[in-house]
Amino acid sequence: MSTIIAAEPADNAASGVPLFLRRSLERRSRFRIGNNATRRVQAYLSAWH
Repeated sequence: MSTIIAAEPADNAASGVPLFLRRSLERRSRFRIGNNATRRVQAYLSAWH
């Protein structure tokens, strides 16, 4: 756990993107992926019924 936390600032400095910005982007992309998956499941289920 401590290694991940210690690695984060270096990772952040290397990317040049502020940590909070990257966090929000990750959250947004994760939501989009989840939303897309939900839509795909609904389409799959509706095809069966």
